[in-house]
Amino acid sequence: MDIIFKHEKPLYIELYLALEDMINKGILKPDTKMPSKRLLSIDLDISLNTVMEAYEMLKDEGYIYTIEKKGYFVQRQPSLSIKPKSKEIVINNDINYKYDFTTKSIREFDNKSLNKIVKDLLNDNSYLNKSPMLGDNSLKDAIKDHLKNNRGIDVLSSNIIITSGMEGLKNVLDLIDINTIYLENPGYHKIKDIVSNKNIKYISLDNKGVLVPNEKCILYTTSFNQFPLGIRMTVDRKKELIEFANKTSSFIIEDDFDTEFRINSKPVIPLYKFDSNHTIFFSSFSTTMFPGLRISYIVLPNDLLKLYIDKYKNESNPVSTLMQLSLAKYIDEGLYARSCNKIKRLYLNKRTKLINELLKYKIFKPDEKKNYISLLVDLKLNIDIDKLISYLKDNSINIKSIKDYDINKKNSNTLILGYTNISYDEIDDAVLYLYNKINEYVCKKEA
Repeated sequence: MDIIFKHEKPLYIELYLALEDMINKGILKPDTKMPSKRLLSIDLDISLNTVMEAYEMLKDEGYIYTIEKKGYFVQRQPSLSIKPKSKEIVINNDINYKYDFTTKSIREFDNKSLNKIVKDLLNDNSYLNKSPMLGDNSLKDAIKDHLKNNRGIDVLSSNIIITSGMEGLKNVLDLIDINTIYLENPGYHKIKDIVSNKNIKYISLDNKGVLVPNEKCILYTTSFNQFPLGIRMTVDRKKELIEFANKTSSFIIEDDFDTEFRINSKPVIPLYKFDSNHTIFFSSFSTTMFPGLRISYIVLPNDLLKLYIDKYKNESNPVSTLMQLSLAKYIDEGLYARSCNKIKRLYLNKRTKLINELLKYKIFKPDEKKNYISLLVDLKLNIDIDKLISYLKDNSINIKSIKDYDINKKNSNTLILGYTNISYDEIDDAVLYLYNKINEYVCKKEA
């Protein structure tokens, strides 16, 4: 028998794999007798024990069988109709743009302090323990104190759920016996990707914020700084929404998006402060620290909390104990607040510079009041915004418009210029490059 050993694995494994391959390819025919163990060991110049181990593995896998006093025989195998191996699917979502005007990540986060905390905790065996289903109590306590000091709301640690990203909302939504969920339009519609059993509807906004729905529902809203319009919900609209939720037994999901980076230091009253019975408060550390952290939290009303515990009591928390303990310490030591303040100052400087650079060119009209980690910029051009954005992407500029977030694709010449992915020193070159490429597109269109 012609078998060549490569000595990359134990010999009995290499022998087993070689014989397995010969059986699968039909070289060793069904019901034919296998070479005796002694003869095969002599033929291949290997030990008898090596052959015996390989044969036993083949027998255990069902490739060969034994007949008493006769030896080993090849087991007949079912025929398989296997299609040729398809080509590898290459997934590449990371396009390297020259200038990225989206708001998908934070470049300014300094992870030195967090790294030190993580290293210190690795020397403490407490991180080896499994976190409670609702999250580690130290992190929940830290979040409770942060919400009181930074957002002006009192919550109980027991009402806080630690989860991973926005997907944690899916588990909450599955508990609510309401079929309809309303999303702001234009708005951040990612939540629709995690909802499978709800009737998705869209609701408009006015200058006070999202409109009041006209039926019992779950309303998802970014009340502090509505994305992408930058509308800050007024107090009277908040009260109208709370009154609506109480009368109809509806629920409001309040996404705390962009609150940490508010331009002035005065906290804005959350919907949750008016009514904790019908408001679900949601926030994520991914937008204030770094996207890879994947830690968010939800503050649930008591009735939903009871349902949540009952349904998911046997499930594990999706966030590692190590990262929960690390983040708790990071918040408790004041490092999180310090980091947010530092990033906020950097963003304010970048925002000011971006506005000044845009004002140098007559085609740009930036809204200097709305939005914080992005700017709304009207293009004073008669232009097809979709075709322009496609052209800009072909020329290494990643940028979005209001229309990209409108389910009705309503015509709008308003661009959304985020600056979290662009350094302070790049802003002038980035704006000039953007201006030149827009002019280039206009000239080609008119030619």
